[in-house]
Amino acid sequence: MRTFVYLRASGVSLQRVRRAIHELRELGETEHLSEYRLVAVGRDVVWQASADLAVDLTRRPGQQVIAEMVDILAAFTDSGGAEVVPLHNPKPGIAVDPQIRSGYPVVAGTRVPYDLVATLLADGLAPEEVSTIYPSVPAEAARGALAFARYVDEYRRPSAA
Repeated sequence: MRTFVYLRASGVSLQRVRRAIHELRELGETEHLSEYRLVAVGRDVVWQASADLAVDLTRRPGQQVIAEMVDILAAFTDSGGAEVVPLHNPKPGIAVDPQIRSGYPVVAGTRVPYDLVATLLADGLAPEEVSTIYPSVPAEAARGALAFARYVDEYRRPSAA
């Protein structure tokens, strides 16, 4: 979903996104889309297969390309003007790593899910007291967990139009 939002926010049309996904499948790539790094290059979509290989999926499907790659894991502004946080470190003290809890956001350097810490703070525990329950969670990371939980909640709420 993040890749789709990134591509649309970068000005790639829905038709081109669909074409890119179709071409990826035509190339025999059947993994979940989250396994692929798709980037916008102008109005086109390129699959960064490795650090050395990029494949055009919309202009000349299947052709290798040389392109300056954009890091889709970095922060960007969505089509509604909202800032989308960087994926690997969405808030101070919070990390996302596919090798830890299957990519679920955790307190950096731990396996403690951010939402467990945020719930403790929402229930009235002070950030400095979280370490009594989770010794590896510093107060600053606890604040980051609460900030990220609030950020996620903003995206879950339907926008008032």
